[in-house]
Amino acid sequence: MADRSLSYYLGPHLSQGLLNAYNAGRGLLGLMSPGADVRDAVQSSQSAMQNLGQGNVGAGLLDLVYTPAALAGMFIPGSIGGTRRVGEAVGDAVGELPAKLSPPSMYGTFGDIAGAGHNAPPASMYDIPAGSDPRYLGAAPDRNQFSLVRYRPKKETGRVDASISAMADAGNPVRRQLEADIDRGINVGGADWYNTEELRDWFVAELGEADGHRQWSEFIDLIGAASPGSKVPQNIRNASAMRQRMYSDPEYAGLLGNVTSLDDARAIARGRLPGYGHKTQGLQEQIASRQMAGRWSGEPEPGVAATKGAAVENPKPKGFAWSLKGSEKNIAADLHFTRYVAMASRDPRWLTTQAEIGAADAERILDLAPKKLKKYFGEREVDGKTLRYFNAKKAVKEGAVDVDQIADLSIPSMWAEKPNDSEYRALENLMYEIGQARGMTAPQVQAALWMGAADRTGVDVSSQKTFMEAMRSVADRRAAEEGLTREDVLRRFIRDKGLLAVPGLGVAGLLGAGAYGQQEQ
Repeated sequence: MADRSLSYYLGPHLSQGLLNAYNAGRGLLGLMSPGADVRDAVQSSQSAMQNLGQGNVGAGLLDLVYTPAALAGMFIPGSIGGTRRVGEAVGDAVGELPAKLSPPSMYGTFGDIAGAGHNAPPASMYDIPAGSDPRYLGAAPDRNQFSLVRYRPKKETGRVDASISAMADAGNPVRRQLEADIDRGINVGGADWYNTEELRDWFVAELGEADGHRQWSEFIDLIGAASPGSKVPQNIRNASAMRQRMYSDPEYAGLLGNVTSLDDARAIARGRLPGYGHKTQGLQEQIASRQMAGRWSGEPEPGVAATKGAAVENPKPKGFAWSLKGSEKNIAADLHFTRYVAMASRDPRWLTTQAEIGAADAERILDLAPKKLKKYFGEREVDGKTLRYFNAKKAVKEGAVDVDQIADLSIPSMWAEKPNDSEYRALENLMYEIGQARGMTAPQVQAALWMGAADRTGVDVSSQKTFMEAMRSVADRRAAEEGLTREDVLRRFIRDKGLLAVPGLGVAGLLGAGAYGQQEQ
């Protein structure tokens, strides 16, 4: 990109102004073509107004000076987000400048950015603190091509119907607790969790607008594919390894194209690099094969029953990817979200039959009624280990213990891990309705609940940060292992599909090792 030297040496706001100029020029030139899309020009001109109004004076002035072509976009009726005449917009922004100059923005005034002050920004766009740019906070633009189609049953299941009724009722204690948990989650970054605009900007800066957007979207889809059963950092690492293999192994795409069963996908997963294995790796590869086959396209399938079509396949991984690309509606009803709904409702129909229970929790359960509850425990062998489980649903159904007694123990594993395919739509709609009332998107509400109730549903500490904070943590860990900088790792990841390449081995060496996947701890 033409602005790279500025990006490295003069800081993100100054270089972003020139990058906006570049994109805006492309946007205006595109207006001369039949059927042109005016969004680039409009968004660049709006960025100038936003930066000026928020006190990012250097970026705002450069946007205005270097993007005269983009300003033409503000005359276009019906442009994104609503527009005003150029004269009014510029007048309003400039009129606010004196007030916005004091106190200075976190990177200082224009003079500071130019090098005259001591509060200069980081030298690399990769070193900007997470959430420091307002564009990277809150809900991101929806960059999905369509909204996911969810299966609509003739009738909702009893447990979902009861849970939604409780959570939708403003006077119900369940709803009051839900609102409190959303507020708690917002305070720790839940409303910002899914915003990946900064990641997209990194891709675009390194690869250009078209290819950068395409590869960002492609990586986010792989994040969705690698998400089942994964903690967020592990999810990111495994998706990067799948991406590396996709671009460097000529046979990988062919193998994915021939997947007809989970066993086929498991065979492919056994070829993963060391450190990138996972207990659900076969499912992850199967989802990637479905992505490649276009089964995430949303296209109708004539002659295929709704319960058998692509629309009901992998609803959570799809929702996760769509949320990360800015969806207003589609959510990831993952294990923790489902457990939240189940635990909040205290409906026994959400209880499981084989809840894995540790020794300490087993004692707590038995303390409720030792003689009655002992028979509901069992054991099973998993990977050479003996695991103890408890049939909570049967114990409650047969009257050995009350559901409220079980709920009061706050043991997440005793509740359902995911909704049925037929239940997804109703839960997603509820999150959307709550979001509309609060000025949030459905994914923001889901993420806020995820963060706000993390201690009750068992979210791992490593996942209790926004996605972009997790991206930085993964890159920093890799940088420390190899003696590199975060910028080195992230640029290698974007340009060379590297990120987690094992030190000392090139891609060819890695793929030739024939290593088998292993569960990452």
